[in-house]
Amino acid sequence: MKIVSNYDLYKSLYSDIANQYSFSPKTNLFIKHFGDLDFARVHRIKNEKLKEAMLGNEDMLSEDKKLSLLKEHNLWSDKEEDDLLSLELTISDNKKYCATIIIPNQREAIEKIIKTKETERDVLLARKENLMGETRERYSSIFMSEALIQNSFFKDESCLVKAYSEEEYDSLPDERIAILNSEYSSFLSTFNTRQMRVLACLPFFLNGLSHCRKRPFDFFGIPIVKLTNFQSEILSKGFRNLNVIDNAESEPPEILENTEEQEILDWYDSNYSILVGKSKSGGGQSGTTTSKKYVQTKS
Repeated sequence: MKIVSNYDLYKSLYSDIANQYSFSPKTNLFIKHFGDLDFARVHRIKNEKLKEAMLGNEDMLSEDKKLSLLKEHNLWSDKEEDDLLSLELTISDNKKYCATIIIPNQREAIEKIIKTKETERDVLLARKENLMGETRERYSSIFMSEALIQNSFFKDESCLVKAYSEEEYDSLPDERIAILNSEYSSFLSTFNTRQMRVLACLPFFLNGLSHCRKRPFDFFGIPIVKLTNFQSEILSKGFRNLNVIDNAESEPPEILENTEEQEILDWYDSNYSILVGKSKSGGGQSGTTTSKKYVQTKS
């Protein structure tokens, strides 16, 4: 995919990250970007509501107890549980490895393995979930999902006026709930790992970030505890890329009409691997870096 064709998208994502919210045209509402404190608050709300709801469901079993019963009746086995865990680890390890591969053919081969293992995992997981039925943990996840949605949508861009109170949200028709859930899922998918990786390589982000090396949290102008998760992630990726640029023996690829996104990612990944290798072998550079342009751009 050509990076220039998506430039407006990345500028929009960058604006949303800086503003700590995204606008949902379909609902005409603002979706707040959460930080650790926001998630902690929602978890507390969820736990309080869950305690109230569970008062009439004392007989509902935990996952551990339900799993033990399934094994006692030979409906689920330790081998199946081990297979599920093994598949999860294989998928996770291969995704990490895939992110470091430079050669396209090798990357495609690993991606095929990941898809195959994900299919195997999904089939096994679906069978397990069907057998497990309702558990305390699943009941809790439903409450968490509802609490996230209800606390994420706002009427104003400052995210001070919630779109719905708890009572209003509980009274919403199913169609509206479905729209809110769809919009929230779409919002999250926009800030996927690849989009964030590409954004962290772009000139309009890196050039500004390079001026905040000594005081990184001045970049967004807010205390570290108030950073959203997206802001923390992009800062981490950005400083990693600045470090790569400072220590690489070549300049980053120029962003031209025909420059591919993967070409940019490959350059940073390969030079980061070289940098890590030098560091592990004791050949890393000191804190003094060479003077070098952070990006090259041509209109």
